[in-house]
Amino acid sequence: MSVSHGEIEISIKVNVITAVLSGSFNGEGVLNYSNRIRSIVLSLKEKSFVMIIDNTKFEGCTPEGFTELDAFNSWLNQTQLKAKAFIIKSEINKQIIENRTPSLSLQNTRFFSNYQEANEWLVNFY
Repeated sequence: MSVSHGEIEISIKVNVITAVLSGSFNGEGVLNYSNRIRSIVLSLKEKSFVMIIDNTKFEGCTPEGFTELDAFNSWLNQTQLKAKAFIIKSEINKQIIENRTPSLSLQNTRFFSNYQEANEWLVNFY
C-alpha cells in the first residue's frame, strides 16, 4: 500500500465547506481528501452547501490522483452542492484542474485569487 501524499485542512461553518490543499498529491492523498469531504457532505443530510477550495499551496497531483479527483467530483455532482470557489495562484493551475477533472464542468465553479472575492461570489448561493 502506498503512502498518502499531500496535506489537507478541512473545516465547515454552517453550509460552507472549506478545504486547504498543500503540497503534491497522489491517489491515496486524494482518496483521503475525498473521503473526509464525503463524510461531511453525508452528515449534512441532503442540505445544500457550497465549497471553497484553497489551492494556493497546491503543488500538483499524480495522474492517479486526478482520476480519483474526477470520480469524487462526479459523486459531488449528485449532491446538493450549489457552488464551488477555487482560490488559485496562477492561470496554469486553473487550466490543469479543468483539463484533468472534466466532471467539474457540471458544477457551478469559479476561480479567484483571494478569499474575499470567493466569499463575495459564494454568498449568492448560501
